[in-house]
Amino acid sequence: VTKEVGEGDMIKVGAVDVHVLYTPCHTPGHVTFIADAKDGSPKCAFTGDTMFVAGCGRLNSGSAAQMYTALVEKIGALPPETLVYVGHEYTVKNLVFALTVEPENAAIKDKLEWARKQVAEGKHTVPSTIAAERATNPFLRCREPSVLAFSGKADAVECLAEVRARKDAFRG
Repeated sequence: VTKEVGEGDMIKVGAVDVHVLYTPCHTPGHVTFIADAKDGSPKCAFTGDTMFVAGCGRLNSGSAAQMYTALVEKIGALPPETLVYVGHEYTVKNLVFALTVEPENAAIKDKLEWARKQVAEGKHTVPSTIAAERATNPFLRCREPSVLAFSGKADAVECLAEVRARKDAFRG
C-alpha cells in the first residue's frame, strides 16, 4: 500500500476525480470510490461489497446502523443517474429475494425479467444506476411502508437488519 485513503479524500486518475466514501460494515476498512470525469457524463460509483444490484453485503464486521449510513445516507444520496459498479454480480438472486419483500413492486418485476434475459444471453447486469436501486433495492427502500411491513419493524435501521437477516437465510 502506497497511500491509504479515507472519507473525503480525492485522488486524480488522469482527468478523473475519484472521491472516497468510507463505507464500513461488510469489512472494517471498506471504501466506495466515486469517479467524476467532469465532462457531463454520469458519475460512477464503485461500491465493492457494500451495495450490489438489488442488494447489500452481509453485516460481517459491522452493524445495521453502519450499513444504513453507508448504503442509504452516502451511496443512496448520490445523483440518480450515477452508474453503480458492484463487486459481485448477484443480480438475479437479489431480485428474486427483493420480490419476496415487495411482491407488488413493478420495478422489481421488470428488472428481474430483464436480468434473466441478460444472463440467458450471456450479458452482464452491471452497471445499475442509483435511480434503479432506489426503485428495486430493498436495503435502500427500508423506509418504504411496504418494506417496513415486510420486516415487522417501525425503524429503518431495524428494518435493514431484519431484511438482511432474512436475506442471509434465503434459499430461493
